[in-house]
Amino acid sequence: MPICMVIPAEIKRTLFVVVFFAILVHIYRNAFTKLPHYFRGKIYDRRFDEVESAFKQNFYDEYEQGGASLVVYYQNKLVVDLWGGYADRNAARRWMKNTLVVTLSTTKIIAAFCIALLVDRGYINYSDPISKYWPNFRKNGKAKTTIEMVLSHTAGLPYLDQFIPVHQFKNHTVMRMVLEDAKPKWSPGTRMAYHSYTYGWIIDQIIRHADPEHRGLAQFFKEEIADKYAVDYFISLPREEYYRVARFMPITWLQSIKDFFWRTDPRAHPFWLRNYKSMIIDQNDVKTPICENSNSDHQEYSTIKLLSVDRDYFFTNLSSFDNNCDENFVMIPPWLGRRFPSTVNNPNYLQIGEGSMLGVGNARSLAKIFHIVLNNKLSESLQFYLKQSPAKNDDLIMGSNIFRSNGFIYYMTNSSKSSMNKFLDILKFQELWGYGHDSYGCQQVFYDPKNNVIIAYTSNFIKFGTFLKCLPYQIIHLSIYNVLRNLGNSIN
Repeated sequence: MPICMVIPAEIKRTLFVVVFFAILVHIYRNAFTKLPHYFRGKIYDRRFDEVESAFKQNFYDEYEQGGASLVVYYQNKLVVDLWGGYADRNAARRWMKNTLVVTLSTTKIIAAFCIALLVDRGYINYSDPISKYWPNFRKNGKAKTTIEMVLSHTAGLPYLDQFIPVHQFKNHTVMRMVLEDAKPKWSPGTRMAYHSYTYGWIIDQIIRHADPEHRGLAQFFKEEIADKYAVDYFISLPREEYYRVARFMPITWLQSIKDFFWRTDPRAHPFWLRNYKSMIIDQNDVKTPICENSNSDHQEYSTIKLLSVDRDYFFTNLSSFDNNCDENFVMIPPWLGRRFPSTVNNPNYLQIGEGSMLGVGNARSLAKIFHIVLNNKLSESLQFYLKQSPAKNDDLIMGSNIFRSNGFIYYMTNSSKSSMNKFLDILKFQELWGYGHDSYGCQQVFYDPKNNVIIAYTSNFIKFGTFLKCLPYQIIHLSIYNVLRNLGNSIN
């Protein structure tokens, strides 16, 4: 007589969920036409062959699903120049040598270099109050706000109280008046909070007021760096160049979850999950943040974090700055979204000339800017100054300790003596400073002065973490430093 096995309900439910998600994954992996892998470029120093293998493996392992470019300078020589994948998968348009992409927050370092040029020429000093050059900026408690405070994100202006529509965003006269009327959210210089988009506006106005020719950021960069040195980078992209721009791939919920657990270094997970108030939420679902503890003296910061959108796109409920509750505050203008619709794919926005996140270039241009500025455009004394590591500060927007100064993020360069486990064996931090700027989507430019290495990486496939918390870049960074170790450099 056959024996009937009774399967507990809990196991049935578990099996159902497993099978259901297995079917979803199968559909996701097979419902779309698979494009052949595509790679081009050159390794100019064969000792860096390992880096080319790492770059390609990211595509084979599906850490990169769009396109990407990678450039490495070593000892002032170009040693790696690679590109591959697709600038637009929907159109099967390959990533070419001249493909451009929006560099998002890495744009900030270009603005920082423009300020550095003005400092080097004696027109301004980092420690100068902005009002020295722009008198009306002193209004509403900003008289002592210095240029360095803006560059280090301590100016107290991480957002503006009034909504800025696109037609005003393009008008630098309107933006000047908006910034003059802005009131700091804390005493300038006392706290750090990422000035995600206000940074570019303020830098633009500083340059307009301090530059003897009164050029804006976009024009200053074009004339002083891009045109002089044939750098293929734009802060205001001419419409006729848009055909070269890679399209960002709007991220789906399934991709977000997959990215969180598969393509993101585990060290980044607590950053996203540490606050019980955190929510996985679509940008378009955010209406008005809920005010809490508005009468509290405690400076409480609760953050609504978007699973599909990283630090530039936090919508933050500032509960009690100055015992005030900003009920209508949205940190990023809603017209500047990167999920769906992905407005950074709109050429109208790329013409604005915004210095926080709308620069357009590629790894080659980012690395070349670093190479040119550090070797030809800045005095040795200023270069020495820029290499000095700043004090670490707790960034209220980012929710982590970050070294920021002069418009740069300062990193500790890394090496590892143990196995190269992609997920958990992170490079051991050492007392070797490098600086640059990272961004959403794995955009990165990094300079290690000790080893004289410049690394630049760009992609059009949205991913979670930044710098070494973004696995595709981490893998490449590890491979580069493994080569340097084999060459006997100073990364013991």
